[in-house]
Amino acid sequence: MNEIEQLLAKLKKIEPRKEFKEHSRSVILNTPQKKNLTVSDYLSEMFSYKTAMGATALSVVAILAGLSFINQQFVKSSLVSNLDADEMNNEVEEFNIKFSEIEYYEDSAEKIKVALNGASRELSPQEEEILNNL
Repeated sequence: MNEIEQLLAKLKKIEPRKEFKEHSRSVILNTPQKKNLTVSDYLSEMFSYKTAMGATALSVVAILAGLSFINQQFVKSSLVSNLDADEMNNEVEEFNIKFSEIEYYEDSAEKIKVALNGASRELSPQEEEILNNL
């Protein structure tokens, strides 16, 4: 223990340089001292940049969650009823039927044209084939 006591005695004798003492003293004495802190001072210290960004992120998440809940409760039921799979399949079949009718009418128009042209002159082999497929 004698060695430890000697080491501690040496450490007690360590002092800062004179320039450091003067500089530190002037910095400390020139720092403004707040004696009467107001509520706004406490709030500004409490809400730093990090806490403000965290509060903003939480607010955004809460707003999005609320909007999602409102969407599920009020809007989703009407949208989902329009997206019924059976109804959509029926509509697709109706479109297919309409497309086939369009193709039929286009073919019919071509056949009628050939028939009308054939009545006034002799038919080509292609035109005869079209009329035979009627």
